Amino acid sequence: MNVESLLPGMDLAIHTHGVRRIAVVRRILLHPAVQNEGEAVMIRSMVRMSLPAERVNEVAGILGPMAERTRTERGCLGCYLYRDTLEEAVLTFEETWASEADLARHLRSQEYRQLLLVMELARVPPEVRFDQVSHSTGLETIEEARR
Repeated sequence: MNVESLLPGMDLAIHTHGVRRIAVVRRILLHPAVQNEGEAVMIRSMVRMSLPAERVNEVAGILGPMAERTRTERGCLGCYLYRDTLEEAVLTFEETWASEADLARHLRSQEYRQLLLVMELARVPPEVRFDQVSHSTGLETIEEARR
């Protein structure tokens, strides 16, 4: 029996590297876009902010509900807010999109404008990254490596 059969439709997190999940996220069962060569591609967006300690709870209070709303947008495969337990003033906002078009639509939205405004509160310029993911595996990779 695998873990996903116990909790269907739920994303599971292994808490490593001092990061804990603030918001539990229900997986939206959408399929990523397909490229011409038949390869699936998803876009993962990540914003990591180091905030003034006195603003962390306020920012988490803004980004938590924002993550919930973002999850309902067309093409959103997941949206997470993390707080680093080793660096208490660091928050990471992570999104996964089914296609570049879905991401582009989101980047133009009023919802994303709020994230841009929150980024202005960071003590130093935030780390912002967009990754194209063409392949992803799960527990089967661990099982294969441990055989």
